[in-house]
Amino acid sequence: MLPFEDVSSASELFRTVRIVRIHEVTETIKTFELEPVGWELRYKPGQFLTFVIPSPAGLVRRSYSLYSVPGEPPAIAIKRVPNGVFSRPMLEMAEP
Repeated sequence: MLPFEDVSSASELFRTVRIVRIHEVTETIKTFELEPVGWELRYKPGQFLTFVIPSPAGLVRRSYSLYSVPGEPPAIAIKRVPNGVFSRPMLEMAEP
C-alpha cells in the first residue's frame, strides 16, 4: 500500500485494464486497445493514464496519453525505449 492519507484502499488508487488488441505500427511502436475491467473509463482526448508495474526496484510508473476519442475503445501507443523498464516488456511480451 502506498502512503496516501486520503485513500482507504488500494482499489481507490489502481484500476485494471485488459489489452484487447495490439497493432504493430512500426518495428518500434505498437498501439494497445484497452478495456477497463470492472469500471467505466470516461475520458477526454489527450487525457493520460498512468500504468504501474512491479520491478525489482519497486513499483514503476509510466504515463501514456490516450490517442483514441471518446466513444471509441481507449487506446495508447508505446514506443520502444532501449532498456525501457515498461516499453520493452510491453512491446516484446504483452498479449491480448
